[in-house]
Amino acid sequence: MSRINAYGLSSENYAKLYGVWKNMLCRCCNKRNERFYTYGKRGITVCKEWCEGFHPFAKWALENGWNPDLWIERKDVNGMYCPANCTFIGRKEQMRNKTNNIRITIEGSERCLAEWCEIFDVPFKTAWMRGRRHGYSDTNLIFYKGDIRDLRRARQKQEVFAT
Repeated sequence: MSRINAYGLSSENYAKLYGVWKNMLCRCCNKRNERFYTYGKRGITVCKEWCEGFHPFAKWALENGWNPDLWIERKDVNGMYCPANCTFIGRKEQMRNKTNNIRITIEGSERCLAEWCEIFDVPFKTAWMRGRRHGYSDTNLIFYKGDIRDLRRARQKQEVFAT
């Protein structure tokens, strides 16, 4: 049976929130952390208030909508972890904000490949293969719903009849 603490959290959720705080610190401050190179080594830091202890972070997190299904996110990916630059978002949205995502701009709107695949109803692996493995850069081809070989065959037929 889990107890409720001063924050109104079960011991399980308290431990999860503590883990969010501890992992944030480790990514930014611990050179031995496997993810340090993408955080601390890049100059991403944690504000003094949150570095000094868990409780200021926990108070801010709970006042700003944290729940166990949400992830901490920096609004400015190059900025520090601090109240002004952090929020909580769902896993799907958080995964789309990673710096290693493939970003594509279509008609002035930039989104990650996974999001465009959802919009165009094309499997991610199909679009990824077309863009990365086969070298297509035309978004009409990358997000074509059918089999691209059909387009090539149709184009070849047009060329035959044009001559």
